[in-house]
Amino acid sequence: GDIQLWTFSIAELIDCSEASEDGRRKLGDVLPSTASCEFKAHQSGVNDLSASIIVGESESVVICSVGDDQTVSTCLIHFAESGPESLSCEGIRLSTTQCASASALKSVELILDDSTFHRVYTSGHEESVTLWKLDFARLSLKYVTSVPIGTEGSCLDCCQYNHPDGTIREVVAVGGLGTELLSFNLTTLLAACALIEANSLLITAGAGFSADSGLQTYEQAPLSYREMCDPSKLVEDPLKFQQFWLAFTRSYLKTKPHSGYELLDQWCQGGKLPNLLRQSDGSTPWWVYTSNVDGHFRNTRLASFRESVCEIHGCALEFKCACGIGFENGEPRLGWQKWNEKVQPTDACRETKLVMTDDAISSSLLLCSHCQLLPMRANVLMFHDTDENILRSISVERD
Repeated sequence: GDIQLWTFSIAELIDCSEASEDGRRKLGDVLPSTASCEFKAHQSGVNDLSASIIVGESESVVICSVGDDQTVSTCLIHFAESGPESLSCEGIRLSTTQCASASALKSVELILDDSTFHRVYTSGHEESVTLWKLDFARLSLKYVTSVPIGTEGSCLDCCQYNHPDGTIREVVAVGGLGTELLSFNLTTLLAACALIEANSLLITAGAGFSADSGLQTYEQAPLSYREMCDPSKLVEDPLKFQQFWLAFTRSYLKTKPHSGYELLDQWCQGGKLPNLLRQSDGSTPWWVYTSNVDGHFRNTRLASFRESVCEIHGCALEFKCACGIGFENGEPRLGWQKWNEKVQPTDACRETKLVMTDDAISSSLLLCSHCQLLPMRANVLMFHDTDENILRSISVERD
């Protein structure tokens, strides 16, 4: 279980190899006769190790090793100059990650990477590759993930290449009875590690997130959408305007949210991100800020987001009394006199909200259940919209 470190001058090796045959010194005269330092890293045999000089600290070396004792050892060694061309061990810090595998570990690779994070790969008889995050401050390894492979990892190596899509990919090659290659995007890996450590999370979602469920985006919508996304059309033809928006509501209700919603739900309330914990008052450390009006974050299967979603353009699954269309900042809008003459809004009109279901969608005109006079409209922010009944609730959510 012991590891020895030997230090020697590369310059002397080069001189030795370049010297003439007559003047060439023996290699034994260049290489040291004793190790610079020695330490016990494992309780049984050391099967593999990986070492690297710490960037910016040319006299410090970090070593990761694995052994039959199912342990990963991490050692930080500082050297001091003891002569013009020699170094002596000044200090050793050693930490062990025990029970790192269910069986003997056979291979290890250390990668020091300031652009993402320092990482260690291990493999062995368990036929899997495990990724660890190295924390220099604590000199400790933190488990990140493990991937099954089809061979025992007797040896392991890594390299990087530039993918045609502009990203940097890391390749892990594992050898045993056969050879397997694993490849992944380093940026994705960095994001995943940041999520694992996050204690708060803000999710922003736009049209692309809805499109993955098969819903139309604004660019894909028919020309009639641009026409009907104007509250003045309600005055011209209330039934046509209302049925147009009810058709969108119906499609939103029938369309199943894609798997990304469930994945976010698992991250938050599902416990996949362990540091996202509800506060003592029940509030969540995660929020959704979305411009989508499909209401999919309100889905009854997604318990995480019922109290933490901000829909900045409203929600088409809700309909409200149109009592405020003809007003702006409490004053009648120019050209809306005839409409406003028949409007007698009450507080109940302003507060009423119909949450749409398949049963609630009708082919006849939906009127406010309180005034029984004005048609209801989708709770969606439209072009040139000054309806305070709509803006008020959206402003509250934005705040």
